[in-house]
Amino acid sequence: AWDETCVDLYSYCEQGWPQGVYDIHDVYNIYPNPTNGLLNIQAPSEAITSVYNAFGQIVVGGTMDKVIDLSELSNGVYHVVIQYNERNIIKKIIKS
Repeated sequence: AWDETCVDLYSYCEQGWPQGVYDIHDVYNIYPNPTNGLLNIQAPSEAITSVYNAFGQIVVGGTMDKVIDLSELSNGVYHVVIQYNERNIIKKIIKS
């Protein structure tokens, strides 16, 4: 049985299947990957994005920008961390 909280969180079609449940990849996206410079961040406007190199050193720190310029960085593998709503989404990118 669904309590009031569950009913408030989801809407149901006639068969009782949840609708509107999204995949986290629909909300958070980073493109293009690989990139040669500009990196687009698709995330809520309040999300904070950081970029780390292969050694775990921060190379772009705590920005709310939705376009990040990586053109000054060396080619290689980086990790992009998006922080939002007490979650960390980590994606690997290639700078070429």
